[in-house]
Amino acid sequence: MDNSPHNPTLREQLDAVRPDSDDLREAEVQEAARAIVTSDEWRAVFDRQQAFDREMSNAMQDVEVPTDLQTRLHDALALNREVADQSPSPLEGEGQLLQRSAEKQGEGAGRVSHREPTPTSLPLTLISRLRSKSVPLPPGERGTAVTPSLVRPSRRTWMRSVIAATAMFVVAGLGWLILPHGGAAFTLNEVRQSLPFKNGTLNTTSLANFDSSFDAPLPSSRWTSWQQSDAVGLDLDGNGTHDAAVYEFAYRGTHGYLLVLPASRISDPPTRTFFNTATISYTPATNVAWTAPTEEVVYLCLLDQGQLDTLSRVLTPATA
Repeated sequence: MDNSPHNPTLREQLDAVRPDSDDLREAEVQEAARAIVTSDEWRAVFDRQQAFDREMSNAMQDVEVPTDLQTRLHDALALNREVADQSPSPLEGEGQLLQRSAEKQGEGAGRVSHREPTPTSLPLTLISRLRSKSVPLPPGERGTAVTPSLVRPSRRTWMRSVIAATAMFVVAGLGWLILPHGGAAFTLNEVRQSLPFKNGTLNTTSLANFDSSFDAPLPSSRWTSWQQSDAVGLDLDGNGTHDAAVYEFAYRGTHGYLLVLPASRISDPPTRTFFNTATISYTPATNVAWTAPTEEVVYLCLLDQGQLDTLSRVLTPATA
């Protein structure tokens, strides 16, 4: 739609229609007249506009309206547009629309009371209502709504915002320090199923070096001597941080992987606290899991070659 002053928008046409009048029969607003008949949205816009105009007319009955009110309002709206987007556009068309807009203001001025004159300035409540005049447009239609003027925040408001933001960061920081840093908890079965086992062995070539996001010590010096390479990491929840450290080990024909996981991330940590007493599972490979309470970790040992008995004989504590 052409937004030139000689072809006003639907919103501007509706704005020129005086409340409780037959202005909709005029040729200049026939486009708006058709819109409110064929569109429920535009009908709602028109009804809200008319209700506002009636309220405005009533509010002005007891107000001493300055003679230059129209000029001042236009100047204020032009300033608002300049501040908002630096590209002012005409609010209303020329000719009949501008005349009717003036008549709408004049209706209120003609009904002023005969009480003692008041200073030639609008009351704050009326100014507030003028500035809050804004009727939403249906989607896809162009138009210019009257919006409140931009108000520079006071120093006190600015300081309150800064203090509130600072307090929010302090609370968030304390929460980060106090609350557990881990993410979601996993069951041991979920950990086993998420392991990248391929052809009966763990595929560690696709894994990056362990990022040391938690302490992941080996159970004893024996495990350290069996270690074949540096630890790699597993990101189980996909948040970019490793949730498990994986050590490859080998001992006398026995080969496998030892996973170290934070006990706080395991929802069903084993009750057993030593390798020899751990319950055996066979998915996805022969494995046992136990808890190290002092280290606050859970160990999961998986074999792809050899027998658990080979390790058990070496790791069994000597009896007196």
